[in-house]
Amino acid sequence: LPPQTPPVLTGFIGLSVGGTLSMGGISGMAHSIGTQIQHVKELTVVTGKGKVEVCSEHNNRKLFDHVLAGQGQCGIIVRAKVKMIPAKPLAQNTTMLYFDVHALQEDMRKLVYRNQLDSIYALNVVVDPTTGARAYVLNLAKFHNASTTPNVAHLTSGLSYVPGTLQTVDIPYLDFQLTVDNLIAQFRSLGLFDNQMHPWFDVFLPDSALGDYVGDIVGSFQPDDVGQFGFVLLFPLLTSTITRPLFRLPDEELVWLFDVLTSRDAPGYDADFAANKRARNNMWFDMARDVGGTRYPIGTLDFTPGDWRRHYGSEWKAFKQAKQEFDPHNIMTPGPGIFPKD
Repeated sequence: LPPQTPPVLTGFIGLSVGGTLSMGGISGMAHSIGTQIQHVKELTVVTGKGKVEVCSEHNNRKLFDHVLAGQGQCGIIVRAKVKMIPAKPLAQNTTMLYFDVHALQEDMRKLVYRNQLDSIYALNVVVDPTTGARAYVLNLAKFHNASTTPNVAHLTSGLSYVPGTLQTVDIPYLDFQLTVDNLIAQFRSLGLFDNQMHPWFDVFLPDSALGDYVGDIVGSFQPDDVGQFGFVLLFPLLTSTITRPLFRLPDEELVWLFDVLTSRDAPGYDADFAANKRARNNMWFDMARDVGGTRYPIGTLDFTPGDWRRHYGSEWKAFKQAKQEFDPHNIMTPGPGIFPKD
């Protein structure tokens, strides 16, 4: 058999499969085929009753639906059977720059609907350390065999990136998938990851609101809002690809995950920094919710039980019933505060 790969991998491969399936599991690969949770065949779960149960779309469906993107509320995933596809050996990785988020959004939207690429995402980075000027780096990938070379001019035709900024490199598929892992390993070796504070902000936005919202947030960045070792990411996703009920998305055909993966520059804990960034995240989320945004619950945000009810909306009643059935003593994953103890 040729080497196999899941259809969608997260940007950081060092995460656990059970953990990513409990949240959603997204990367630039998900835009037209859905997040990781869409590609699960079967789960083995330890429920809050201490029972080991097997579930799938065709067997024990209630448990399956409330464990995928269920934040560990009904059970812990201990085994996952995930769809696998042949891995093409090479990734043609193309990057280009944008200074205007609306132009970037228009081009990324165009690329999503053309559906010719295997990965589409954008980074927001500092391009001039002297002035602090920021730009968006559009990152595109097409996986291929050694006997074929994707036509970059065709794949990027009609795009309005900054002239002269397009760059293309061919790298092994595994190297492409390990890009973030290698970067984090480098940070770790310098003591710049595990002992840093990471008050992340992560929100899904409807296509109609993305440009203005991201432009406002990025335009308001203070020097410590991202940090030297942080990231700002944009991932497109077609909502028609998602059928898992607990993965909550804005009510539009195309939505975007906007991540501000803040990293504090200095090591250790700082109470003022924590309070400041928590308040910032809460404010940013209120702005996002006002324009139809939803939370991707991997970051730092104050959510009350009422906020969670609003988040799950029409699925709240079924989720609550599943919680009572599979975790009647309310012992599973209390951290998010979704089902507070009486």
